[in-house]
Amino acid sequence: MSSTLITIEQAVLLAALGPCLFAVVFLLLVCRPRVQAIAPSLYFLSLAASFSLPLLTLIGYHHDVGLRLALLALENMAPAICYLLVLELLERRQVHVSHWLILLAPLVGGLPFAYGMIFEERVCLPGGFCADGKPLIALYHIFMTALIFLLLMAQASRREALAVGDSVERRHRYWLIMTLITLHLALPILELALIGGWLDARKVEVLSMLLRLSFIYLVLTSLFRLYGSPLQIDHEQLPTLARAGRRPADDEALAERLVALMRHEAPYRKPTFNREELAQLAKVSEQAVSRVLNQQIGKNFNEFINEFRLEEAKIRLMTDTGPINVVAYGVGFNSIASFNRVFKQSTGMSPTQFRQKNIGLIADAAFRPAEG
Repeated sequence: MSSTLITIEQAVLLAALGPCLFAVVFLLLVCRPRVQAIAPSLYFLSLAASFSLPLLTLIGYHHDVGLRLALLALENMAPAICYLLVLELLERRQVHVSHWLILLAPLVGGLPFAYGMIFEERVCLPGGFCADGKPLIALYHIFMTALIFLLLMAQASRREALAVGDSVERRHRYWLIMTLITLHLALPILELALIGGWLDARKVEVLSMLLRLSFIYLVLTSLFRLYGSPLQIDHEQLPTLARAGRRPADDEALAERLVALMRHEAPYRKPTFNREELAQLAKVSEQAVSRVLNQQIGKNFNEFINEFRLEEAKIRLMTDTGPINVVAYGVGFNSIASFNRVFKQSTGMSPTQFRQKNIGLIADAAFRPAEG
């Protein structure tokens, strides 16, 4: 009887590796600007690395130590890349370059353990302490994941998470964020079970593989929705005659129209006002609104509408002495906390301090009400 061509475990690993590579190719082809694809592509590459390592072991490929070391390092960076990806999903834009320094922590800190795991069953640290490699690196993963999630909570608490975008998009963003967090909380729990002796290394490896595989198939739909799909690509993004015919003056005119809409109709006063509604008011596509906001105005949607909310809030604070919360809700903020945070980021002082300093300066002025 001839031997099987492929084992069940190899088939499962290949079934997981394929979608990871497909997601990377998809993101690189579809995302515009392409820099938007960096964080999610790196994350799926780190998942691919976690499936590639046991696959290499199963097929008996042990020769290329450099390849195995690179895959271990990439797998080790998954929590840090998760941090960057969640921040991008919260902000709906690329995070500041300083946040990318977090990749150095797991990359540098984890390499000695990864190197030891390749060559030795036991890893020894300075001072003569030695232990089995797998539990030791599991402990390191738990420590790094806890540290990164503390940083993530600190950053998320300063942002208006999921505050903008249409309701369908918000649901997909929320789903993707929650599945990312759930995965990276579940994996350290398995590693704690390994350290505690409740599960052996083989069971932890299989369960971790199944968790990652489930994550991939659970988030693919949301990934396609958030980062675009070939069916959703606007003709303006394609190298066609239609794109060639679009003039910079058209975008400048649209930028002026968006500003005029905000000033004269004040749609930002609605707390749930989103990009889709702005596109409907301007009678253009959402893609056109996003492009003009980014390229002509230099702001994302949240920054754009908050600018007008703050402009009206400042005038209200200088012309009346009503409660601060009335001002906040009146200009479109959905909570006092977010109003205070955005106001202080813009002016360097709280709304109360601003009022005390400026009340009465334009007492005879009044904010022009929305027309119509």
